[in-house]
Amino acid sequence: GTAGAGGDGGSGGTDGSGCEPSAADALRLCVKALNDATRTCFTDMDAPCGSGNPDIVAALDALEGTIRDACAEDSGSLSVDALVGRLGTACQFETASIASRTFGGPHGAVWSKTAPTPTMAQDCLEQPHRIVSNAVDAALRGRNECLAGDTCNAASLELNERALADDAVADVVASCENLSLLIALEPHEYVTRTMAQLDCLTATSHASTDPLRLSCGPTVVTRDPPPPPGPNGYMKIVLDSEVYGTRCGGDEPQFPADNPYAFHVKLAPAGHPIENVLIYLEGGGACMFEDEGTGIGHAGCYGRYLQEPELFEALDNEPHIFGIMSDDPAVSPFANWTKVFVPYCTQDLHMGNGVTSYFDSITVHRYGAINTRTALRYLRDLLWRELDTQGGDGFRPDRIRAAFAGFSAGGWGALYNYHWVLDDLQWPHTAAFPDSALALDNIHDEFWSLRNLAQFVLAGPEPFNWGAQANQPPYCFGPNCAIGPDLLMAHAPRLKAVPEQQYMIISNQNDEGGQMASTFFDRNTTFEQGRVNWINEARKAFCETKDLNGINYFFMPFPQDLHSTTMTDYYMSQVSVAGQTMNSWMADAFSNPDGVADRVEEGTLAETYPGVNPFPCDLP
Repeated sequence: GTAGAGGDGGSGGTDGSGCEPSAADALRLCVKALNDATRTCFTDMDAPCGSGNPDIVAALDALEGTIRDACAEDSGSLSVDALVGRLGTACQFETASIASRTFGGPHGAVWSKTAPTPTMAQDCLEQPHRIVSNAVDAALRGRNECLAGDTCNAASLELNERALADDAVADVVASCENLSLLIALEPHEYVTRTMAQLDCLTATSHASTDPLRLSCGPTVVTRDPPPPPGPNGYMKIVLDSEVYGTRCGGDEPQFPADNPYAFHVKLAPAGHPIENVLIYLEGGGACMFEDEGTGIGHAGCYGRYLQEPELFEALDNEPHIFGIMSDDPAVSPFANWTKVFVPYCTQDLHMGNGVTSYFDSITVHRYGAINTRTALRYLRDLLWRELDTQGGDGFRPDRIRAAFAGFSAGGWGALYNYHWVLDDLQWPHTAAFPDSALALDNIHDEFWSLRNLAQFVLAGPEPFNWGAQANQPPYCFGPNCAIGPDLLMAHAPRLKAVPEQQYMIISNQNDEGGQMASTFFDRNTTFEQGRVNWINEARKAFCETKDLNGINYFFMPFPQDLHSTTMTDYYMSQVSVAGQTMNSWMADAFSNPDGVADRVEEGTLAETYPGVNPFPCDLP
C-alpha cells in the first residue's frame, strides 16, 4: 500500500530540484522502453533480447543523457556517475524480473514451449506482459507527479493504483484465464507481484518518498529499525505479523496468539564489505499429515509438535556459530561476511505460500516461503541503507555477492527458492549451497514417492496443500519439479549468466537420519533395503546431472550416517573429498567460480552395504 507516512530515504541521490523529477521520469521511460523491447524480442525472434539490442542500448543511453543533463554533482548524496549506474541497473533488473515471471525465466523457457502455438503465446504471455507493463508505467507516472508536487495525497494515489491493479487482473483473465497452467501464477498473484516492484522503483529514483509507505528501500528500515546487536554480534529482527504477513506455528491452544517470525543478521566486521552475504536457512524436518508415524520423517504434525514444539516458533532460535557460520577463516570462507540466519517454524521446507493446515488436533501455518522471502527483503533494505550511508556507489543489487545456503529442510529451502533470489530479489551474483537436500524420488513405493507427495503440498486438497506451487519457478512447476534432479535439469539452461550463478550441492552418500527417512525407510521394504535404494538413487542422480551447466557436487563417500555436514567445523575444514576440503570448494564458488569441480569418490559403500551399486558413470 501507499497510505501513511514513509519518511525520507529513498535513493539518497536526487535531491536537486530539477534532478529528481527528471531522473524519476527518465527511469519510468526506460522501464517502459525495455519492457516493450523485451516483448518484441520474443514476438519477433522467439528469444530473449541480446545484450547489444539497439532498442535497449538506446533506452539506457537516453536515461543516462537525461540524468547527466539534469543533475549536478551536488544534487544529492550520490555522484552523477553513481546515480546513472543505480537507475540504469534498476531499469534493467526490474524489467528482467517482469520478463522472467512472464516468459519463463531469463531464458524464456515457457515462451519457447508455447511459441509453436502462436495464439497461446500471444494471448497468454505477450498480452499479460503488455498489460502489466502499461499498469506499471501508469502507476509510476502517478507517483512521480505526486511526489514532484507541493502536496501528495497518498490515500488517493493508493486508490488509483488499486484500480489499475484490478483492471490489470481483469484484462489478464480476459486474455489468458488459464495463466497458471503456463507459469504457475494465477492472474491476481501475477499482477500483485509485478505491482509490488513499484516500491523498489520509487525508492530508487526519489530521495524523499514521504508520504508514501513503501515496502522496499531504506524507509522500511527507518520505519522499523533493527535492534542493536546482542553479545553474539547478531541483530534479532522480529517481524510484526500484521505488517509483514509472516507467521509461525499455528493456532491456539497449542501455540500462543502472538507467535511472530524472527531472523538474525550480523553485519560484516569493520574493514570487510558488508555486501558479501552468507544466508543460512535452518532445518527441522517437515510434516504433511496429522497422525504420528505418517508424516515425512515418520512423524506427523501433531506428534512432531509433542516431541519438539520448538520447531514451530522462531523467537528462541539462536544463530549457528559452527561450520559454515563460523567466524574462523580457517573453518569458513564466509567468516568475515555479513551473516544471516533464517529460522524455520512452518514444517513446509521453506515453501509455504500463506495457507493453514487445519487438522483435528492441531493447526499448522504454512508460511515458509513468505517468512524466508520477507526476511531477505528486509535484509536487502538494511544493506541498502548501510551502503548508501557509506557513500560511493551506494546500494545496487549487482553489488551483492551472496552464498544462499541451508541444511536439511533449509537445504530444500535453498534448492527451491534459489530462482527467487536471482529473479525477484535480483541478486545475480548468488550461488546456492543446499546441504543434505538431494530431494530424491522413491521409485520403489507408489504412495511415498516424492513425486506423489508433491501433488498434495503443491496444489492438493486441504489440509495438505501448502500453496507452494505459486513459489516454484515459472519454467518448472508441479510435482516433477519437486524432484531434485528434474529441478536441476530445468534450472541449468539459465545458470552461469554470471560466473557465480551455480548450485553447489553438498551431501554424504549415506544420510539415513535426514534424507533417507523422508520417503525411503520402512516404505514397503526393510530399513536396510531403504538405505540401499536411496544410495543407488543418489548415485544415479549425480550421474544424470553432473555435466549440467552450473551444477556442482561435493559428494562425500563415507559409510557412516552423516547429515548437515556444513554445520560442523570438522567436515567443513578437515575432511577432503577427491583432494579438496569443503571450505576450499565453497570458496572457489566466488574466487574461482568457473574452476569449480565436482568432488566425489566411490568409497567403500558397495562393500559396506550389500546391494549398493557402483556409480553408473565415470567419476571425475
